[in-house]
Amino acid sequence: MVVFQILRSNTNLEDYAFLICRGGWPLSIVDDRKVALAQAKDYYEVLVTDDLFSLKSIKIIKDETKARKVLRAYARNISIASTIQTLIDDCTNDSSSFDKETFYKYLTALNYLHLIEELHAWNPNIRSKTAIRTKETRHFVDPSIAVAALGLSPESLFKNMDTFGLLFESLVVKDIRIYCDVINAKVYKYRDSKNREADLVIVFEDGSWALIEVKLGGKDDIELAANKLKDIASDIDVNKTGNCSFLMVVTKDSLAYQREDGVYVVPLGCLKN
Repeated sequence: MVVFQILRSNTNLEDYAFLICRGGWPLSIVDDRKVALAQAKDYYEVLVTDDLFSLKSIKIIKDETKARKVLRAYARNISIASTIQTLIDDCTNDSSSFDKETFYKYLTALNYLHLIEELHAWNPNIRSKTAIRTKETRHFVDPSIAVAALGLSPESLFKNMDTFGLLFESLVVKDIRIYCDVINAKVYKYRDSKNREADLVIVFEDGSWALIEVKLGGKDDIELAANKLKDIASDIDVNKTGNCSFLMVVTKDSLAYQREDGVYVVPLGCLKN
């Protein structure tokens, strides 16, 4: 039940599909739709044909095919805590192989160019004996790079809602990271052996924290996400970790509100505004 309305967003699902594909590139924000969507694609082409091979400190033999494979593999695992071996396997097929040393060179180059930024695991003090998962979650600095690598468009996102959901999550991660940089807060991911997770954890300068789950689905998904966040929060030792600032489910819907149990349900459009 809604306790009180906070804000209303005019951003709809089609808008989010466009924002994911457009990205936050400075020129794309002021251009018309067609030109805006071309910015990330153009940058991706420069990246795989030139930038990755132009770094003096990281010597990579120029191979555009391998470069595209690396970017596609990373894109297919966006918002997922995948292993390096999973990414390498995604680059390999019956007619080609990809050695780990070469793959690491590509990842190092992408890090050096500030194009990928893994979301590291949060390791709070918890009351139970539940093990914390420490594998980082894969993210580009902007989800439009993943879209370009996969050859997607705003329209094609609706043909695979699972991919849409992962890219929407990455869009939220990008925006939250930007906001947190301004206030010197850190952003993490939480996962444990009970298969509980929070897509984002904000740790503020005073030690307090917030758990955020991202949902592209409807009312039932929001309900499950809110209950999951409450379950995680109840298991965290606030005396050793810090106080909970808030719990939030970020959605694609229009209405922002606070539930009776205190969990905020906020459309991404409200955060962006």
